[in-house]
Amino acid sequence: MNIPESISQEEFEKIERYLLNSMGKAEQIAFERELEKDKDLTKKVGAVKTMLHGIEEIAFREELNDLHQEWVRKQGRQKKPPGIWLRYGIAASVLLIGGFFCWWLWVRPDFNEQVFEAFYEADPGLITAMGSTAAYDFDRAMVDYKTGNYEAAIRRWESLQDDKPGNDTLNYFLGAAYLETKNLSFSRHHLQEVAESDGSGFRSEAYWYLALLDVLERDYENALIHLEKSSHPGKDKLKKTLQER
Repeated sequence: MNIPESISQEEFEKIERYLLNSMGKAEQIAFERELEKDKDLTKKVGAVKTMLHGIEEIAFREELNDLHQEWVRKQGRQKKPPGIWLRYGIAASVLLIGGFFCWWLWVRPDFNEQVFEAFYEADPGLITAMGSTAAYDFDRAMVDYKTGNYEAAIRRWESLQDDKPGNDTLNYFLGAAYLETKNLSFSRHHLQEVAESDGSGFRSEAYWYLALLDVLERDYENALIHLEKSSHPGKDKLKKTLQER
């Protein structure tokens, strides 16, 4: 480090301490008072400050150059063609991401289907006695219904409707069975019969399933109306889901 000839070693060290904020409080105050009176000292401080900044800049450039050289050396070591497993991994990732977006755009269920699947549970049916009375045919159909043989259950219950066309129990379970077979219009017809029957014990459940049918058909306003008439435990959650869509 070359010190300007007009600045003594002692002055330089003192100025350096001042510029680097390493003076004690008393020494700093005394030095600043001296600066106010001595213009030559002010010039010397400026000269030392310029010199120190120059040294810092040179050191900074050298550090940058060292970092650049290190980066070049690392790049040289890494410039090897990727292995076959890396290429396969990249290809698999691209296919996976592409597949996800295809599912999202074309396969993903619509809102109405998602809501229906989230809230729908088939009616579990009634306990069957399988006695020898006239209730046998109804109970036999109930066994078919509970074992997933919905077409057989529908045939048996419809044959019973000839004698009891307005029976709410028959209408309700016919509506439930048709819903399981995705015959929405027939399901709605039978469930509507139950919903309009004032004394039916299945009325609340009929309104619940009518609301779910409305959801499937994207008639959300009518679904909310039907939910108001149901006491199903899931009605409030379904209402909130539809209102926030």
